[in-house]
Amino acid sequence: MIKPSKPLSFLVLGLGYAFLYLPIALLVVYSFNESKLVTVWSGFSTKWYAALLDDDELISAASLSLKIALMTATASVVMAPGPVSCWAVAAASACSRCSPAWSTRRW
Repeated sequence: MIKPSKPLSFLVLGLGYAFLYLPIALLVVYSFNESKLVTVWSGFSTKWYAALLDDDELISAASLSLKIALMTATASVVMAPGPVSCWAVAAASACSRCSPAWSTRRW
């Protein structure tokens, strides 16, 4: 078996993280661009964030998204299996977490 090289592993890991997070960082940096063109940097400005807060449709869409997220999170907590339903799952599928008799069995 070939032993992996640590520097190569760190290089690949660093390139993977750069691939994932560099676009996000660039998006944040360019969100403060004063120009309407994305490719032309004309100075630092927060005017686009002020324009964002004045857009009623966007605020309405964000509010609806937050309401849906809250309802989804609440429904998932309510519908989550508790200890009572866990025994039914243990009887049907040999859940080792719920049934001490099956906890020594290796799958």
